[in-house]
Formats: sequence, C-alpha cells, structure tokens
Amino acid sequence: MAPEFGEREPVDWSWLQAGWGVAGFPSDYVEFMSRYGSGGIEDSLYIVPPSVPGDPDEGGMVYVTENANGLVGSEPFSVLAWGVTIAGDILCWKVGHSDPDQWTVSVWKRNDLTSPWLDFDCGLSGFLVGMFLCEYATCPLSDETVWGCSAPKFLSDAYIRRCEEEGVLPWTGEPDPYAGRSIDGYS
Repeated sequence: MAPEFGEREPVDWSWLQAGWGVAGFPSDYVEFMSRYGSGGIEDSLYIVPPSVPGDPDEGGMVYVTENANGLVGSEPFSVLAWGVTIAGDILCWKVGHSDPDQWTVSVWKRNDLTSPWLDFDCGLSGFLVGMFLCEYATCPLSDETVWGCSAPKFLSDAYIRRCEEEGVLPWTGEPDPYAGRSIDGYS
C-alpha cells in the first residue's frame, strides 16, 4: 500500500500506554502510524486515531473500543479497537498477552448474526495483507471493498481534511459540488 497520501501521525506512545494501562502497542501499529497515520483504505476500512479514556478529544480508539467491549460484554476491556468499516464492522486486538506484538486481531462482523466475532492469528499488518491477498477462506468483513484489492489506496485524515477545505472530493480528486454549501445550518 503506497504511503503517497499517508501522513505521519504524531503519537505520544507513553501517554497512550499509560492511558490504556498496557505495556506498549504492537510494533506494526507504531510503524503504521509513523508512515500513514489514521485514515481510510479505499474509503471502506478506517484506521482510527489513537486516543485514551478521559481525554477531552477521546473519539477514535476510545469510542470504538467502548462499542466493541459492549458487544463482548466484558469489563475491563478485553479488546482494543484499531479500525472500523463502512459496514459497521469493528477491528480490534485481543489484549490478553503482556507483549503487544503477540496481540491478535479479532473482528466483529456486523452482518454475521450466528458468530459475529472472528479471530485471526496475526497483527494489524498481517490482517491487512491477508485481506488484500484474499488469504482467508472468505472475506472476514461485511464489506468486500478491500478484499482482493491489488493496489489499495490510503488517504490520511489530514489529507482528507485538506481536500475538503479546498472543495475537492478526496477519493476522486474531483470538485465537490456541495463544497461551501450549508444544509439546514450544517456545513
């Protein structure tokens, strides 16, 4: 996945570790944030921005993790979210191991009512590569946009914001016909 539209995300890793009470974060996630930052893959799978509980700007990781743990029904958290899809799937790490590089991926597949939690013996980067190369028996996500995607496109949150400010649709590069317009007081 070309980092052309990625943008290094400045992360205070010690703050993040302390906020979640973990020894660290997976090295592939640390590398991902330093190369790409938070953002979207093919406007379908979104890597959420790091955040900690209690932070005034706690969206992203905190919000999605709270949703995921509500589905697991556990306290304290047993999964820590790193991504979501446009179909409402939640991508997490199972945080039961003291070594973050041993955390595995667990996906809550919104459209699977019989067994919505799917576990994968890999980390974030291994899971993404598996999606791009169709290495699983079936697509583990409710939306198949990145399944078998041979040249996935990533856009960082920062890049998307700049495009929107310039009146450009970030995924197509075309002018946004609704740029600068307000609908019912919302812009």
